[in-house]
Amino acid sequence: MRDLISSNFDPINLSDDWVTIPIKSRNLAEESVSKEAALVFPPINWRNQDHFEKDYLKHIGVVVFKAFKDLANDSRISF
Repeated sequence: MRDLISSNFDPINLSDDWVTIPIKSRNLAEESVSKEAALVFPPINWRNQDHFEKDYLKHIGVVVFKAFKDLANDSRISF
């Protein structure tokens, strides 16, 4: 990771040039790290047009990814 930081690496805004899977995406069909994390949690459904079901609204969850330098993929960051 040290060599990435020394070569203009921005840890806040990882571009697609640095990662194997995009961190986020506005395209619903595209794979992203944030969508993978969301799959760990149960869905929050609509109760009616104006309100969510309250089943999971007060539950807290944490997803942790291990990032590593993928030497087999142009030294990009994989999770």
